[in-house]
Amino acid sequence: MVEALHIKGLDVGDVDPATVCQVHDWPSDGLARRLVDAMRETHGKGGINVCIPCIERAKAALPPRGPTPGEELAKEMGRRDAERAYPKAEPPPPVDRSARCTVGEAIAPGVANTEGRGDGQQKGYVILCDGERRRGFVRPVRSSYIHEKCGTLTTMGRALSETYARDPGFYSGTFCCGCRAHFPVGADGEFHWEDGTKVGT
Repeated sequence: MVEALHIKGLDVGDVDPATVCQVHDWPSDGLARRLVDAMRETHGKGGINVCIPCIERAKAALPPRGPTPGEELAKEMGRRDAERAYPKAEPPPPVDRSARCTVGEAIAPGVANTEGRGDGQQKGYVILCDGERRRGFVRPVRSSYIHEKCGTLTTMGRALSETYARDPGFYSGTFCCGCRAHFPVGADGEFHWEDGTKVGT
């Protein structure tokens, strides 16, 4: 402690380090000398070997210190380094809804068989193709939603979840495994994700 104060250009003499332990965080831009001046002016102390409350009062009497040019430069350099290391991701390109594939049965490429399979679900569903989904998501990939009418949680497959994440408005409705039927999605729809946001928005 005493050695550090000597480095800052202060004559500490035979000061007991315990009496100055609360001033070890003085910046090296001249605040140390200004603090001593403030103590001498305000409290009549003739040196640095003063009581801790006096030091705290002298600190409080000093005007707020803004960042030094060196600190501003370090902050700016840190920001630039961060931008180089973690560049901002470009937003995904607009979705191409013509890039349609299917899960389950299809009656033609990109055309699902919408006949019922006996449990309320269709025999097939349209999804965005793998390549289109890989172009980037505009929402998190979420697989489970809640039907607000009955409170049932339904979980869907990965391809359907990613289609919602790529294009939230792709579907007009979705399935509830409790009601065993399809109902509307969207801002006025009947479903919300587990995080509370509406399915289809």
